[in-house]
Amino acid sequence: MMKAGRVLLSALPLIAWAQGFPWELSPRLPVKAPTHFLGISGQLLTVPSVATLQAVEHEWSCATYRRGTGLSLSVGIHGEWWCAPEGALRGLLAMEYATLQLTAPGEPLPLRNGDFLQTEFQFRSAFWLLRGELSWKRRLWRWIWGSIAGWIAVQWQLRQEQWEVVLRPDDYFFNTFPPSRQRRLDQARSIQVRPYGAGIRCRFGYDLPLARHSPLYAAPALVVGTSLVSLAHTATWQRWEIGAEIALLFGLGTGRH
Repeated sequence: MMKAGRVLLSALPLIAWAQGFPWELSPRLPVKAPTHFLGISGQLLTVPSVATLQAVEHEWSCATYRRGTGLSLSVGIHGEWWCAPEGALRGLLAMEYATLQLTAPGEPLPLRNGDFLQTEFQFRSAFWLLRGELSWKRRLWRWIWGSIAGWIAVQWQLRQEQWEVVLRPDDYFFNTFPPSRQRRLDQARSIQVRPYGAGIRCRFGYDLPLARHSPLYAAPALVVGTSLVSLAHTATWQRWEIGAEIALLFGLGTGRH
């Protein structure tokens, strides 16, 4: 009898896996598998962008912004509903802080000493976003998965500034007080909530168990996405995203045996 008990115990896994893993300790000892999961997630993304915005000073067009860089940091509430053995609906409500900068080279201007003044126009913006996202998650192989999502967002606490920055010569300064190698062309601030945009995201990730005998797991993922509508009202401005995400999810209640 004791020998049979040792054989049975040696056959039992020590970890109660997260959703998508084998849940039964043995055919005789099934574990009730939750199909609903809730948790938190964080993202860090680089945000390159493509645009056709005009750099304007006193109603005169100085250059065209065409390329940009940025950074996005967000935290959110993540939920999953495993409505199929190999797939789940995912929801995300996240708060995001983003900074974006577009640049455009200015026209070279001759100086009295025979040299040329080369400047760069910079469009700098910083804002908060509230983003809602819905996705379909599909297990691809074992615990590797992929998903595709659609998102919409609103923004507030918007700050936008345009600057002209000297690139060369090194000894040139604008006639500002005090003299500086950059000057601000305009500035706008707003705390009004307004639409930001909509887009899609793709993720490729891995479900990793974290707790013994508890449906707790992490879901690190690579995130790639883009906006589907222009972020500017009067010109083209498309946002791209690439970075990393990690979600921590815990099973709620019980589901199928």
